[in-house]
Amino acid sequence: DELTQKCQPGDTAFVHYSGHGGRVKDETGEDPTGFNSTLVPLDFNKRGVGHILDKELYEHLVCAMPSGTSLTCLMDCCHSGTVLDLPYNFVADGEQTEMTPVKDFPFVKLIMLRQALREAGVERLMDLRDSDKREQVKAAMAEKLEAWQG
Repeated sequence: DELTQKCQPGDTAFVHYSGHGGRVKDETGEDPTGFNSTLVPLDFNKRGVGHILDKELYEHLVCAMPSGTSLTCLMDCCHSGTVLDLPYNFVADGEQTEMTPVKDFPFVKLIMLRQALREAGVERLMDLRDSDKREQVKAAMAEKLEAWQG
């Protein structure tokens, strides 16, 4: 929480974790895999500590960053590709060459819409009064959704 509270618009933050990563059963049933990726802190086995869940990192680190800031995380641990619960994933398997969207991520369509708006040159909602821009956004969204649904 301290990092996100200190960051101001225009700041760039960097988080590096080298240690153990793991997976624990998702007790909430929210994760489609049935498991949560975790960071395993040195004192994880002490009463009240435990693993740090991916959804906790997403909520308290990723989502807590102030608007206008940038965050880079280097996670050197097992299950690091999913430990921040981000909408895109990269698996260093020698075959995958780029980030791929996580199909069941709740915000993926909003991220796609944001990308489509940028591609159409929409900077403010007022820009959508232009019918050409609206059509560009619709076409870009249709293309992104088709690619995402595979």
